[in-house]
Amino acid sequence: AGYKSVENRTWPTNHRGWIAVHAGSSKRGLTDDALEFLIDTHSQIADVLDDPTITPEKLDELGFGLGAIIGAVEIVGCLEVYQQRPLAKGVEELGYQAWYANRRLDIPHERWCDDGYYAWLLGQAVKFKAPIKCPGRVSLWRLGPDLERAVADAMAAASCSPA
Repeated sequence: AGYKSVENRTWPTNHRGWIAVHAGSSKRGLTDDALEFLIDTHSQIADVLDDPTITPEKLDELGFGLGAIIGAVEIVGCLEVYQQRPLAKGVEELGYQAWYANRRLDIPHERWCDDGYYAWLLGQAVKFKAPIKCPGRVSLWRLGPDLERAVADAMAAASCSPA
């Protein structure tokens, strides 16, 4: 939905361009930071996720799209973040000032960038009107032809197309 401007990972990526965003099939494993973000942005979502009686099927009915591709986001850069090089300094060193200036300012970028992690700098984002069911995998992975077509159709329906 475009709320997040940085994806914080333990590993770097050389990929630039659009990737599909897959929501895992379980609500388990949500970190305190993730729940706090949900509370900050959509308090009703955090209430649902904290409810132990909510099943994955119920979350699907509520539009969470677990076990599905739920949107797409553009990766515009990647940089390592460490104590002597916080995100703002790394952005300046690598020439991403225009990206930094155009991101949502109501959510601090540093919130997503811990020492020793890699900040994947996110550009445009699109949330699909309907989730595309599929099993996920660890790390980045290639879509098969049917999923690739479904994602392209969903992006076109959202008036957004990959470069």
